[in-house]
Amino acid sequence: MSTYALIKDEMVVNVVVWDGEGQMFDSFTTYEVKENEQIGPGFSAKKDKKGSWSFTPPSVVMTDEEIALANISTAQSEYDVATANINALRQIVEDGDYEDSSEEEIKNLINEWTSYRIALRSYLKAADGSKELPRKAEDNN
Repeated sequence: MSTYALIKDEMVVNVVVWDGEGQMFDSFTTYEVKENEQIGPGFSAKKDKKGSWSFTPPSVVMTDEEIALANISTAQSEYDVATANINALRQIVEDGDYEDSSEEEIKNLINEWTSYRIALRSYLKAADGSKELPRKAEDNN
């Protein structure tokens, strides 16, 4: 038994496990999927002049609502990351353990992360994921 892509009009319609014998799928062009290939329904299928197949996965198009929800989720994750970074930097200041950085550099980082977190908090409070996400200060350079 092998895995076969069932192709019609240059599109993979389905993928099945089959022994390759008989006329069960005569209305389709069949392609035996190789061991490490990822092919599934919705993939485009093109055969070149030499008879070799190439497959392209379908593109995913998100709706405006899905994009907005993803932005809100990203903002919350980034808010949590900013909080964790601020807390870690404050511990460095409290402990006076600056290693390779100066106190001024650490305080500047705290200010940058705090500004970013404030922007994220405002974004989350507005709950309008259709707007562009705030950017970290380092991303603005």
